[in-house]
Amino acid sequence: MPDRATLDPETRVLYGDSLQPPPGYIFDAGVATTFTLDFETALAVPVSLALFAAENRDDILSHPLALLEGAERVAGRLVVFADAGHLHAQRRPHSRLCSLLERIIVEVTAPGGGAFHPKMWALRFRSSRAGEPTLLRLLILSRNLTRDRSWDISLCLDGEVTRRRDARNQPLFNLLTRLPKRAAAGISDDARILTHEIAKDVRRTSWTMPGSFEDVAFAVNGHGRDIWQPASCARLGVISPFCDTETLDLLADLPTADKPVIISRPDQLACVDSRTIDAFERVSVLDELAVSEDGEEVSASALQGLHAKAFITEIGWDTVLTVGSGNATRPSLISGNNVLITHNSQPA
Repeated sequence: MPDRATLDPETRVLYGDSLQPPPGYIFDAGVATTFTLDFETALAVPVSLALFAAENRDDILSHPLALLEGAERVAGRLVVFADAGHLHAQRRPHSRLCSLLERIIVEVTAPGGGAFHPKMWALRFRSSRAGEPTLLRLLILSRNLTRDRSWDISLCLDGEVTRRRDARNQPLFNLLTRLPKRAAAGISDDARILTHEIAKDVRRTSWTMPGSFEDVAFAVNGHGRDIWQPASCARLGVISPFCDTETLDLLADLPTADKPVIISRPDQLACVDSRTIDAFERVSVLDELAVSEDGEEVSASALQGLHAKAFITEIGWDTVLTVGSGNATRPSLISGNNVLITHNSQPA
């Protein structure tokens, strides 16, 4: 499995690369969640998966109708759940493409009146050879299904679907099985069945840890009473593009040996009380050159800047890295109104 544990900002992973099947495998089915979604990016997903599945990439690229038919086959095995009211299109796609998107996208609402905020992919791959195990890929991202240019962070885990349930995967199973019930305008029977199939596979997947990481845990806020928050630790680092005074007070008051540090956006930090800022050892923002990738010109309409979300804690000899869709805000970490997903990794 490719090593996707690197945190080097010079090592970039394209969204499409993360969807590519392992060698000898083909895409079989998948479920994704996102807060915002634009049509053009959403259309790129089934097209990319169809290209990956093609025996001859050049042939299918030279025959647009064959590519469209391949994308339509993929669309029948893919469901994307997005926050109701946050679908965007710069132009109206062709009617046949609109039909394809209608089969893929399901708008949902958060149960607590907040935002549906998780960003996740669960992709099932089947081998082209008999007797090989079914594989599952899990992507947990800070990035939405849009074409913005923001700095984001993601986790990519590959695993084998087994016959035994893994208790660590229960939060993921719970989220997936509840999604059809949150559909704002109903959901097709096929999409409901596929979502339930993927949920059962996720619960029975044994993950391969990337790089030097030795364990993994998952948490979902916004469903039930439990709300994930960073634990007491020796040191705490926070990367959050959005933040507020109340939540930063909570983080600064955690029992730690040292004051915490935070990286956020300047416009967000400007709205935080000065006494709260003083409770942090260091407060930083993303370098302006990094915002536009070494200063190159970008479209005024393109979203850019910091969008990654991470909490880094040192507990004893261990360092725990938590990434996902949770900001340092009240709806994410205090009230739990926003539905979000986090992943905790512990390096060896």
